[in-house]
Amino acid sequence: MFTGIVAAIGSIRQVSPLGEDGVRLDVAAGELDMSDVAIGDSIAIQGACMTVVEKTADGFAVDVSAESLRRTTGLAGTGPVNLEKAMRLSDRVGGHLVSGHVDGLGVVRRFEPVGESHLLEILAPQALAGFLVYKGSITVDGVSLTVNHVEDLPLAKAVDPAWPAAARAVLAGRGPSAALSGAQGTALDAQGGTHGEGETEPWCCAFQINLIPHTVAQTTLKHQAPGRLVNLEIDTVARYLARMQEVAGKLPAQN
Repeated sequence: MFTGIVAAIGSIRQVSPLGEDGVRLDVAAGELDMSDVAIGDSIAIQGACMTVVEKTADGFAVDVSAESLRRTTGLAGTGPVNLEKAMRLSDRVGGHLVSGHVDGLGVVRRFEPVGESHLLEILAPQALAGFLVYKGSITVDGVSLTVNHVEDLPLAKAVDPAWPAAARAVLAGRGPSAALSGAQGTALDAQGGTHGEGETEPWCCAFQINLIPHTVAQTTLKHQAPGRLVNLEIDTVARYLARMQEVAGKLPAQN
């Protein structure tokens, strides 16, 4: 488990092919303290939990499966990454409980300064819409954040046709988060996310986050721009509630 408080910005400096479409990442740890990290320990990279398979003089290596590459962004090439070591039970939870299992991808719609802070607006596909609530928690690229606005929008209004095809595919429901099919329908209904029976107009969920200067400076969120993909992890409690609702609908009524 993690807390979503980024400990350091590292860098993927080499990506090497591994097995059946997987890769091994050589990661420079930056200012992350590696003195207590052992082979087999977990480190979150851009919000995705990875297992250390090798330690180097100034970093570590992890193996990433083809499935993880398909379901995340930011792990297939070199560049800066957010890093966090797994929490200990005695640690202070500065953000919220984060599993390191990415639920789906989102697309940055806006990233712009507002006074001393930055407004980050992200579009999420329908499969995640029911899990996004005002003042709820969300993890973006491994960073624990608080949602301050949620709005469902028609795709035609929300999406810029100039964005990369991969971004448009995610919002059209052809991305990794489409796998959240079980609890998805129940969660959407419970949150009022559906647009009415028989209505077929494609839509997505826009949510906004206010980033304080410290968060921008200490994470890779400073590099965001419209059309870029981000890793999203929904709040664990929301996932459990959605599953409970789904199962309750299948059980016989209790007298």
